[in-house]
Amino acid sequence: MNREVYNSYIGMCSSVSESSKAKAKALMKAVSTFQKMRKTAMGLDSFTYTAILKAIEYLMPVGPKREASIEEIFQMCIDDGLVNFQVLNRLQRVAPLSNLWPDSDI
Repeated sequence: MNREVYNSYIGMCSSVSESSKAKAKALMKAVSTFQKMRKTAMGLDSFTYTAILKAIEYLMPVGPKREASIEEIFQMCIDDGLVNFQVLNRLQRVAPLSNLWPDSDI
């Protein structure tokens, strides 16, 4: 399989709208796929980061664990040099920038 297929799968996980148990299972699958991609030569792209942020937005309850996950994923995206408009747009939806950097003037 190629990166586009995996990206689509992560995005598809975001569409689960049933019970919190189903959402948790979908989130686990999305994160597992993200981690698998990260470990392979296939690597990640900005669409991968956008998809995993969307999965977190729709599937993970608001709270400290969600904020920590968002920060970790965004830092990976920065480290990989893959931050672009789409990633920032999704990031702003899932966590206002002022939440990520509370001491800044953003």
